[in-house]
Amino acid sequence: MIKTLKHIALFLIATILTLLICELFVNNAKIVEASLGKYYDDIGKGLPNNLETVFFNEGMGIFRTNHSRFIGDEVDTTSKHHINIALVGDSFVESFQIFQRDYFGNIIEKRLNERFEGYTFDILNFGRAGFNISHNYAYQRLLVDKFKPDLVLYFVSNGDLHLEKLSPLYPYAKEVNDSLVASIEFDQEEIDRYKYVQDVLSKSILLNMLKNAKHTTDKRPVPSIIFGKVYDWFVPEKKPVIPDPNYKPLPIVNKILTHLDNNVIIINRDYAPFYKAFQDEVNRLGITNWDTSNLMDSLYNLGKDPYYWKVTKTNGHWNQEMHKDIGEYLSKKLIQKIEQDSTIILR
Repeated sequence: MIKTLKHIALFLIATILTLLICELFVNNAKIVEASLGKYYDDIGKGLPNNLETVFFNEGMGIFRTNHSRFIGDEVDTTSKHHINIALVGDSFVESFQIFQRDYFGNIIEKRLNERFEGYTFDILNFGRAGFNISHNYAYQRLLVDKFKPDLVLYFVSNGDLHLEKLSPLYPYAKEVNDSLVASIEFDQEEIDRYKYVQDVLSKSILLNMLKNAKHTTDKRPVPSIIFGKVYDWFVPEKKPVIPDPNYKPLPIVNKILTHLDNNVIIINRDYAPFYKAFQDEVNRLGITNWDTSNLMDSLYNLGKDPYYWKVTKTNGHWNQEMHKDIGEYLSKKLIQKIEQDSTIILR
């Protein structure tokens, strides 16, 4: 009996020491941060500031947040001939899974700086996983506008127009007395619960990795993660998504559209065209909008899957080749837009 208890005690001590060593190694290696979320009184849930980490999912990326709580360097809002362009959207904009040198925003920045001599362009990454058009609008009003962007690009898909359920603790657009406001009104218990969970996760990187693993398995079956495309051979092929012809925008969606500034450009970031009713309303209001679904179709016709990652053999966000293609595509669009409105933008 004593010998058995001794073995159990030695096993527990060895396990604890192993976990401690793993925790220290992962922490020092910066493989993943203990927590990638933080609650702020002015914007709700956001990124921790001054954070640098490596991120693994379908791809691999190294990113750094600045003091202003978004990815990239600090913003210059005072220099003459300095043009800031803000990208606002979901995880496709955030792009944790790509190296910054391959990020489509940095490709755009490079092309614009090459094209317009005498001007400095900065592309600002305000992407947040789970954002929809309501979050985009509120985030712009609460944070993005502080940096005086000359252009604001909203990246949305049809899924981002369904606002019946909003991502927890993200700022959102709310109608108050026929006015549209950016709201961060949340249940205090929900805020306290989130802060408690983040505090627990901040004390252990391994716990955070387990949380990320759970999120991954919630999105994809475990056999798909293990066997990759081999698993897909035995799964019925997904039917193409066809936009619902009977879709009618919620009143709050139309309200958001009517309150957008003139410098906002709406970009369809998906392979499916926008709902016709939404597209018609955008056109009626004269909002500049660009559709990347044709680009997606052309890539598929060339045998390129913009969502497939060869290295990890998984499907997910835009892969490295897609970042290059969409970076070049949007560069050309922006050059045309800036030249057209040069007296306003190139001041």
